[in-house]
Amino acid sequence: MGAITTNGLVGCWDAGSSKSYPGSGSTWTSIAENIVATWQGTEYDFIDQKTGYFRLNQDGTENAYAEVGTSAVGYDLVNITGTSISLLGWINRINDTTYLPIMCKRGSGTPQYEFNWYYSGSYGTSVPQIVFEVTGGGVVRANTGEILGWHHVAMAYNGTNVCFYLDGQPIGCVSYTQPMVATTDSLKLGWNGDVDKPMVDIGILHVYNRPLTASEVKENYYAQRSRYQI
Repeated sequence: MGAITTNGLVGCWDAGSSKSYPGSGSTWTSIAENIVATWQGTEYDFIDQKTGYFRLNQDGTENAYAEVGTSAVGYDLVNITGTSISLLGWINRINDTTYLPIMCKRGSGTPQYEFNWYYSGSYGTSVPQIVFEVTGGGVVRANTGEILGWHHVAMAYNGTNVCFYLDGQPIGCVSYTQPMVATTDSLKLGWNGDVDKPMVDIGILHVYNRPLTASEVKENYYAQRSRYQI
């Protein structure tokens, strides 16, 4: 197993690392920059350190997500604005009819940035899609197909295009030129502040302050896939 790309890494919440989550408690700490996400609600279960993931919202009350605070000027503590960002996650879709917010800096309005996985039939989609959105810019999407189980999903934005990846492979690039406008909303992991929290397993979430290349996304995928028996 190789190592993940660290250049530009500003958020790294890894449930399989005792440095990130010791196995109990309500705080999930990013290995990069020591940024704390605090679990909200009660319906999150930590599943063994070896595999390393959280199981969210399994009894139907849908009340659990992790929340990162904001700085005094309203930026989230990983401080992503402008037109450069990459968001990556190891996600297990337990239910193929669940709308799945992955990482979102959003309250009840439009987001500073938002990364979701829509299910088939949601928002007019004919197949499941991973989606990126910023304030006032509309959504951009790429089809993933009907997929359950553990998968690595990723997006990279360079101010001109958003490129999407599934399990280390590119699945589409879309023209996009909208900047991320700072808001006072908190960064939420596993929720977008607007709809019900999903039933999902979340293992690792990465935030970069630059667009990763296709080879770097693949490098991250191969570095961690054995943990999820892929």
